[in-house]
Amino acid sequence: VFDYGAQNFTARDRRFVRLVEQWQADGVVVPWGSGYPTMTDAFLDTGETRYRGVPSIRSIAEHLASSLQVHSQTRVERLTRERATWTVQSSDGTTHSASAVILTPPVPQSLGILDASGFDLPAAQRQRLDAVSYSPAIAVLLQLDAPSGIRLPGGMWGDGMPVTWIGDNTLKGVSPEAHAVTVLTSAEFAVTNLENGD
Repeated sequence: VFDYGAQNFTARDRRFVRLVEQWQADGVVVPWGSGYPTMTDAFLDTGETRYRGVPSIRSIAEHLASSLQVHSQTRVERLTRERATWTVQSSDGTTHSASAVILTPPVPQSLGILDASGFDLPAAQRQRLDAVSYSPAIAVLLQLDAPSGIRLPGGMWGDGMPVTWIGDNTLKGVSPEAHAVTVLTSAEFAVTNLENGD
């Protein structure tokens, strides 16, 4: 089992801190240190508590969705709103109604849904959203024959050329049955190599 996307997160905003405290009480997240060793064997401490999901980062999304009816593999085409009710139109022709809608796809996809739905955002807000860009990364998932040798708490900062992060999923508790490691590359490496073969 691998954490292959976000490896950890921090909480700064008071409202989010309160939410994370509740997740801790619910057993969904635990603190995972404030720093990690580097490839030069130094220890880089950011001074901020970093949290991980229990047993994996995916557990947070599952916890948030536990009371929701989830429709996966569904492409949203359009949104309409009539008074207090939103209607979500899917590409397969189905519709879903709700009192609120939260868009979580990447910004360009969310803007595409809003455009197809005829919703105009205020100019300043649209300009900020149009300026959002994303950088690729390559995640390499490895099952080793022996322990990784990474020190506790189970993560390591890379130097960015080409590795930015190495996470030991076994030490994190994500993969207790195997020596599973996640390696994330820099954006520069990914841009150059994304289309190359494995």
